[in-house]
Amino acid sequence: MERMESATFLVVESVHGEQTHALLKSNGWLNATLESLQTSDGSIGFPLVGFDHEDIALNALRNHLGIEASIVVGETKYRPSVDPHHRLLNAVTTWLEDHDVDAEVNELLPVKWEKLGQLVLFPRELGQTETWEKVAQHPMAERLWEGMAEALKVTS
Repeated sequence: MERMESATFLVVESVHGEQTHALLKSNGWLNATLESLQTSDGSIGFPLVGFDHEDIALNALRNHLGIEASIVVGETKYRPSVDPHHRLLNAVTTWLEDHDVDAEVNELLPVKWEKLGQLVLFPRELGQTETWEKVAQHPMAERLWEGMAEALKVTS
């Protein structure tokens, strides 16, 4: 089931979409983890990070680019991350939380890996830490590997 989220959107005419997106992104105001809003009149709404100062974004858009916009609150869905490091972080964090394992997530994340078709190879050192030894003993450890494989879009 898709996860829905209430979000605040800055809505502009679609012809101003590229400029608006660039301004929001460069200022750190764009919430890239949420889908944009497409309105029936052809406008586009960009999800804003929760900084509670939408008027700052509106004024910046108007003053710097001469673009009029409005603020709308609505429901949207999460956008799957294209960054494999982020997907892997989410998979490991979710597993730790779901299985009530007290471990530092960063100690379980590889910095690099190699993909060979549907197989992923992690550096040998990764599995030799105390944290990995602890996690490997967990009865649901195989689910962690499955989640990591899914995050990296491989089968094993």
